[in-house]
Amino acid sequence: MEDKEKYTFEEMYHFHPSNIVSMCFSAFASAAITPFLFCIIWFEKDNHNRALINLVITSFVWCAIFWNVLIQPWTIVRYIIGPVNSPLMCTVDFLLRNVLLMNANLIQSAIIIVRFICTCCVKNPTALQEEFWQLFINL
Repeated sequence: MEDKEKYTFEEMYHFHPSNIVSMCFSAFASAAITPFLFCIIWFEKDNHNRALINLVITSFVWCAIFWNVLIQPWTIVRYIIGPVNSPLMCTVDFLLRNVLLMNANLIQSAIIIVRFICTCCVKNPTALQEEFWQLFINL
């Protein structure tokens, strides 16, 4: 009974084989996927038929790159060193995670709205000013 009362989240940070395998897989997957995501953006930028939906999807891919470059390495380091007892670091981690995830959710909603507008409402979707609308949606 006494052991259960003293239980904390420290067990999560012990180096079990499953933790080591999952951290290695996460680091490898982030390092392998990020160049492919950048290639998607590069291909879309060189494409001459840039549509608004492609630009918005490119914004979503940028969110994924930022997650792989900023958040994922910090998460791996945090699990290696253990719990951090710093309110500033916890606040920065909380804000970065939630801002990127909220931005990705808003971009997903924008993709749905843009697809509906371009399919059902606009008679000439090629006459849109894509760069302006992409900037407007991202802001």
